[in-house]
Amino acid sequence: MRFPSAPLRHLFPVFRRFSEVQYMPLYEPNAQYGCAPGVIRTRVGYTGGTAKDPTYRNLGDHTETIQLEFDPTKTDYKTLLNMFWDFHDPTACHKRQYMSAIFYHDKEQKAIAEESLKRQQSKIKKPIATKIMPAGTFYDAEEYVSSLDNILFGL
Repeated sequence: MRFPSAPLRHLFPVFRRFSEVQYMPLYEPNAQYGCAPGVIRTRVGYTGGTAKDPTYRNLGDHTETIQLEFDPTKTDYKTLLNMFWDFHDPTACHKRQYMSAIFYHDKEQKAIAEESLKRQQSKIKKPIATKIMPAGTFYDAEEYVSSLDNILFGL
């Protein structure tokens, strides 16, 4: 098989968006989102805190998170949030490390996330514990943390 010698940049989406979500346990959303149409890549990591260079054993005030890189011509933020609400119990309270959270990157994502939370709350009686927070620096998780998905799901 011959491969073209020219760069393949034109084959990949140029316009990409990011989002981070978290719910327990972390390997489930990584697998679920990783198979979703329009999701280019998922990464396990930490965000939402102020501590520099967090690790699994020294997380500081960060939250374990899945970063979603998606192609907005193939899926949209609302669809990803609908998946988020469907995949877990948003009323469950957890410590900061594992709390249910949506991390937004801009005003548009914030507005969409807040509207989705209101819509979800109207469907259930129990108060939703999910936090909507600005996305800070995203730190990749250590290899042994992110490779847990590979071991469990063969990803």
